[in-house]
Amino acid sequence: MKIYFKRIKDSADKGFSLVELIVVCAIIMVVLSMLIPNVIGYIEKAAKMSALNTARVMVNGMEVATIAHTQEGTVYLNKEYRSEYYDNGKTMKCGFLTNWMLKKAQRNETYASTNLNYADYLIAKDILEAIRSDHSQRKPAMKFTKDARPLGANCKDYCSDGGSAAIFAYAPGGGVYFAQICDKGWLVTYEHGNYTVEKVKSNTTFVGESKLKGS
Repeated sequence: MKIYFKRIKDSADKGFSLVELIVVCAIIMVVLSMLIPNVIGYIEKAAKMSALNTARVMVNGMEVATIAHTQEGTVYLNKEYRSEYYDNGKTMKCGFLTNWMLKKAQRNETYASTNLNYADYLIAKDILEAIRSDHSQRKPAMKFTKDARPLGANCKDYCSDGGSAAIFAYAPGGGVYFAQICDKGWLVTYEHGNYTVEKVKSNTTFVGESKLKGS
């Protein structure tokens, strides 16, 4: 019996050999090489769906807000929208909301109710509240760090500081003609009821003046 216990002790003291450690490390590396692509894929898919869902909430929130303010007659339609979806590319009057107003609303900056586009300020507040990104949130879901309009800008450069960007064109009768929302490396485009999502690359840009323009 004593000899039996001594053998166990000797075996425990021996530990792993170099070959055994190499084999274990090799197995771990093989397992990781199989798991990492799947994990990355799941993370990207989750981020893509998050960007899409956020865009949907923003578009829906804006549709409700613009309809209400259009009925009140307070929206300022000084921009133009063009799309092959409507009258073969005919230019149409529209309202226009971008980072410039979203940043003001998110910071709760004072904005005079006598301004022509004061309704845009109120609409921006409604959108931010819908996605829990207004000034009352300690950690907003989206943060608008730039006040320059992103029309035609490079998405990656524009959002390099971790901020978000958005462009909305809304119809005279209420509702949304067109929208682009860039957040956390994804660009979501909405037009004519359809959503498309693309991962932001070095050459990904926001829509230019061929589609939206105005003072």
